[in-house]
Amino acid sequence: MEHKCLKCKKSFNLEDRIRCPFCGFRVLVKARVPIVKKVKAR
Repeated sequence: MEHKCLKCKKSFNLEDRIRCPFCGFRVLVKARVPIVKKVKAR
């Protein structure tokens, strides 16, 4: 599963660690799919 570090903004696959392998920061978010959904207004 792809995750992104909030400090250095790098993406990586999360393995066993709960830290960014680049900077060691512990706050990560799941990477979102770049598809934008459009919904018609009523």
